[in-house]
Amino acid sequence: GLWGMVNWLGNSSPRWLWALLAGLALGQVFLIRIDIFLMLPIFGLLGGWLWLCKRWDKTAVCFLAPFSLLFLHSLLHGYWHSRPYFLTVFGIGVRLLTQYWLVVLLAGVGGLLLLWLAASRRDWLLAQLVRWERPLRGVGISLLLGWAIYNWFIRPELGEVAFWFDGFSQSDLPIFDHQNLRRLGLYFSPVGVWLGVLGAAFWLWRLDLKTAVPFAVGLFFLVLYVNNIRNSPHQIYAMRRFVPAALPFLMAGAACLLGWLAQRDPPWQKGVALLLTVAWLGGLGWNARGFVSQVDYVGLPQQLAAINETMEPDAVLLFAS
Repeated sequence: GLWGMVNWLGNSSPRWLWALLAGLALGQVFLIRIDIFLMLPIFGLLGGWLWLCKRWDKTAVCFLAPFSLLFLHSLLHGYWHSRPYFLTVFGIGVRLLTQYWLVVLLAGVGGLLLLWLAASRRDWLLAQLVRWERPLRGVGISLLLGWAIYNWFIRPELGEVAFWFDGFSQSDLPIFDHQNLRRLGLYFSPVGVWLGVLGAAFWLWRLDLKTAVPFAVGLFFLVLYVNNIRNSPHQIYAMRRFVPAALPFLMAGAACLLGWLAQRDPPWQKGVALLLTVAWLGGLGWNARGFVSQVDYVGLPQQLAAINETMEPDAVLLFAS
């Protein structure tokens, strides 16, 4: 879906087909995870930007039609197939909106004012955005780097531990969200994490409409999950969220930065790209030692072979889980 979006917004021909592909693929993503609904504002901002820049054309309908239909289908699918879970999750959202109704009201009024400003003074607003483009990018990069420094160096030392009360059991599990970014380093290596963060900052500095949506989706889910993923000692619960968007986003950022350095004319910059790549691969190899050498249930094959010798050829074994 993001690939189709890049080609559509990058004016690859035929644009209508890329828009249709993006709408179909990204619309189907809503069937996968219920927290995917949180990325809807990204596409709302995209639609507003296309309208503001007077780039809203027929190809946008090719994206919006299948995207909207599949979104509505996912709501019906969730209600029909998993009604208790669906209503519980959306009920939490409704309760939060009603609890913080003043924030919602102020946001709505502010949004309407922005729409009125954009509609009445579109050219002036675009001129101001062009004028302040570099300072705004600089602020965004500063916030991104500050967020990464806080989550890597400061937040883990605060010893933040919350408790998640599991509705399906009587036990409660400790939550280690304060370690989320560092724990990504267990898989991606610390070098890879920081290459990804610096690459994301570089990506933001060079951002254009063509690459804006992949950047926004990747950064959104990285920030969302690093700040609050309910990371328990069961690592797979966290990694199944990081793997679809957050980890590829960091990989893409690192690749952008290394690729840019490798194409620079001064030879020393090519050397820096090579050294960083070797360090990253070395970090991945070093982290993989535990996985490569790990052996679970030593002697189990021999025990199963011994059991097999006591059985008839057509015997059936039932294992109690």
